[in-house]
Amino acid sequence: VREKKRILIVEDNTINKKILKRYLDVLGYDYLVAGNGLVALNMYKEKGDKIDVVLMDVEMPVMGGLESTIKIREWEKEKGINGIGIVALSGNAREEQIKSAKEVGMNDYVTKPYERGLLKAKILQWIKN
Repeated sequence: VREKKRILIVEDNTINKKILKRYLDVLGYDYLVAGNGLVALNMYKEKGDKIDVVLMDVEMPVMGGLESTIKIREWEKEKGINGIGIVALSGNAREEQIKSAKEVGMNDYVTKPYERGLLKAKILQWIKN
C-alpha cells in the first residue's frame, strides 16, 4: 500500500514544472513528470494503477493535452477501467478552450498562474480515494 497519493504532472515548461513540484512537495504528494502528452499516455498505460490524478498542460509539443486526454479516455474504455481525474492546466482562460478541454474528457480546468488554494481544491476534488 502506497502511503502518499501520486500525481502525474504533464508539463513541457521547466519553470512551471518546478513550481508544480515544489507545491506538491509542500502538500505532501508524490509525483511523476511527463514532458508532453505522448509520454504521459505511455506512463499512464504502464503505471496508471499507481497514479491518482493527472495535472495536464493543454498546449505542448509532440502531443498536447487535449489529444493525450482523448487517447487516455479511449484506453480506459478499452480496458474497462474507471476514468482518472484529469485537470487541465493552461495560460488560456477563454471559454472555448475550457469547453474543448471538457469535451475531450478533462474533468476540470485551472488557469496559469496557479492560485495555490484553487489548485489544491481541484486535486482534492478529483484524486482517487
